[in-house]
Amino acid sequence: MDSGSPAKFHIAICGGGIAGFTLASFLSKASAVSVSVYEAKAEVRAIGAGIAVWKRYWDILDEVHSISQDCYQFGIKPPNWSSIRGPVLRKSDHLVTAHDFFGLTFGPHVLPRAVLLEFLSSKLNPATCTVHTSKHLRAYAASSSEVTLHFSDGTTATADLLIGADGVHSRVRKTLFAGDSFYGEPRFSGQFAYRMSCPKEMLPPEHIGLSGFKIWCGTGRHVTSNSMGEQIQITAYDNIPADHRRAFDGAWVADVPASEISRFFEGWEPDLVSLLGATERASRWAIHVVEPLPTFVGARTALVGDAAHAMTPHQGLGGGQGMEDAFILWKLLAHPVAQKENLEAVLRVYDDIRRPFAQSVAERSLKNGFIYGFLLPGYKEKTEEEIGIELGQSCEWLMEDGGCEAEWERAEKMLIHTVAVVENRSLS
Repeated sequence: MDSGSPAKFHIAICGGGIAGFTLASFLSKASAVSVSVYEAKAEVRAIGAGIAVWKRYWDILDEVHSISQDCYQFGIKPPNWSSIRGPVLRKSDHLVTAHDFFGLTFGPHVLPRAVLLEFLSSKLNPATCTVHTSKHLRAYAASSSEVTLHFSDGTTATADLLIGADGVHSRVRKTLFAGDSFYGEPRFSGQFAYRMSCPKEMLPPEHIGLSGFKIWCGTGRHVTSNSMGEQIQITAYDNIPADHRRAFDGAWVADVPASEISRFFEGWEPDLVSLLGATERASRWAIHVVEPLPTFVGARTALVGDAAHAMTPHQGLGGGQGMEDAFILWKLLAHPVAQKENLEAVLRVYDDIRRPFAQSVAERSLKNGFIYGFLLPGYKEKTEEEIGIELGQSCEWLMEDGGCEAEWERAEKMLIHTVAVVENRSLS
């Protein structure tokens, strides 16, 4: 944005996580957009496991921010996609007949969330983007000319557009769907994730857990394990049957003894049992999701990332879908035809493009988790080869060249057509 020239839009982003900072960093490339990021916590920091960056999402970061060139200064290397392998699936719920049954021949580049957030932060343009911490959104109100944000500290701020990037607990989503808790509130998925890690040196050299990315599968449950530095990162999943499921009223994240997890896997193969017993404590996460929303947008408001489509983690797609939201929304807002006067039409295109796609991805991720636990009807009768082929095919789209560009081409055509229709109506 040239010094002294007014911004086409002033955009407020509520949430300083991966989705929020991806969008803010992309908008820093726009010539006539100013951005204010409001983070509820006292500092911007990443929480959670490493993030799976599939080729589809890496290509976005490369196109916009040249991550393959700039990543070295953050202690990471660009992926060699031809050599990255995905998980090996292993039938593990038997003491003596455990065996590998499928290996994905491609996979994601796993990055520490803190490193990715640091990279995105470095791409913010200080001339057009400001970050405010300790700003907990209480509510917002949209008028025909602006949106007003009300914070818990009693202060307010205004913008032309509010983006809710404030995660599964999103206050923006709750306000957008005020009076409708079905959409406003997150829902317990019926799944628990027990996250833990152990030093590699605690395992004997021949231990299966040292042989790369594994998904240890069995009836009703599964475990993932993978190396990150000198640690083995482990996540054990447990499912509550649908007929016993109810709203979860405990702490979403809690420290628990590792023995609480081991009891779920009695009778499974010894290497898995010993892996789960290699640490004393674990972090139990009650996985909550967002119901498929009827819209991602409202008056001068849009949702991105987990605020829009928090999903189960069984394909490592939640963070990447937030990046894809940011990519499409940035391109739409930065487009020459996008103006304050047609903002409603611009947001309608974002919703039409991103909502069906992101919600289908969430369904796919949930299905994969059920497949790992052999929980879907008919899957006990399928051969392991058939299951492996299906899982492989469910990931192929993530490795396509220019996948998001095709999505943007559809969005741009829709944008131009939609804005033209709006302008013609205003002239008639």
